[in-house]
Amino acid sequence: MLRIPLLAALTLAVAMPAAAQDAVDDLFANPREAEERTRTPPPRPAEPTPVDEIAPVDKPAHDPETDETRRLNAAVEAYNQSVRQTNASAQAEYEQGLRDHEAWVARLEEEHMAEQAAYEAEVLRRQQEHEANLAEWRRRVEACQRGVIAVCDPSTIR
Repeated sequence: MLRIPLLAALTLAVAMPAAAQDAVDDLFANPREAEERTRTPPPRPAEPTPVDEIAPVDKPAHDPETDETRRLNAAVEAYNQSVRQTNASAQAEYEQGLRDHEAWVARLEEEHMAEQAAYEAEVLRRQQEHEANLAEWRRRVEACQRGVIAVCDPSTIR
């Protein structure tokens, strides 16, 4: 019987039904062996040849491309350094802006809390004043209804 993995067996089922059926029958006839085959890791690829073993290519004593590469690398490094400095400066400016904004927000919150406290104190004062005025009015109305004319509103006397 053929011994092939399940995927290959299923692929063959489309192309070659008879051979595929034999492979599937083989897998299901001995399920433990089939399970071990599916768990076995695939073989590792061959180790690459170390670079030390490759023979070096002959180079001329002075390579003008090396000088040009060094010059370009130095220019790129100088540009990268200026970008890093610009970024660091921009980052510091941004962080200072954040601190300034947070201080401004804190100041606004303090002002708001003070204004809110003053508003609530004024509301309470007005409520107390209103309740005192209402109590005084009720007292005068009761006195007027009892006949004390001195406390009556002159416009209400008939």
